[in-house]
Amino acid sequence: MKKIIEVAVLSAFIICAFLSVSAQNREIAKSEYAAVEKNANAQLKGKSYRVKMISEIYRDPRSSKPSWTSATTSEYASENYRSVSENRTEKGVERREMIGFGGRRFTKTNDEPWKELAANEGVGGGSGALVSDPIETEKKIEYKYLGKQSVENQSVDLYESREKLEIKIGNSATKVVLTERLWIKDGLFLKTEMQSENDGRIVSRYVREYEYDPNIKIEPPLK
Repeated sequence: MKKIIEVAVLSAFIICAFLSVSAQNREIAKSEYAAVEKNANAQLKGKSYRVKMISEIYRDPRSSKPSWTSATTSEYASENYRSVSENRTEKGVERREMIGFGGRRFTKTNDEPWKELAANEGVGGGSGALVSDPIETEKKIEYKYLGKQSVENQSVDLYESREKLEIKIGNSATKVVLTERLWIKDGLFLKTEMQSENDGRIVSRYVREYEYDPNIKIEPPLK
């Protein structure tokens, strides 16, 4: 009889725990997810804060290690900003710094001296490819609230959006999954993550961690 009671109590405990988790993990409307993200972005205005971002690009399908990584620390104070990036590739490490102050922009790479950019001058480029075959896509997006999580001993709310695409080019098809996660503390971003997968393989990941620091000060490197 005692054993039966113990089993019943354990079963009840498991059921309660399952119901508690289920109550926290729930699907939400796109409007609720968008409102959370919009509110967190709006609260960044006027604040002094620091963002530490890790970027990873996976180009080699035979390797589980990223072929390109970047660690960037950016600071924002009023309308000014400062960022330091270390990009790691097979050729080595490149360090790039940039400061924006009062509408002016300054940049330097590795040990080179600072230089000021012209108003219409960029700091990088990109490339694209034209696709001759028509592309058809099937899309499905889910939005979820995943309950309370612990991040650096802080209780935060975790939200997730997951977009599933099937991209067809000619006779071939690729299944793409785009996942975004938002860790929110008192309406503020504490951490965000964006990940892209092609046919179950990760091709890119971007993780940002936020620190709010009223003592951040930014000055131009050149007068």
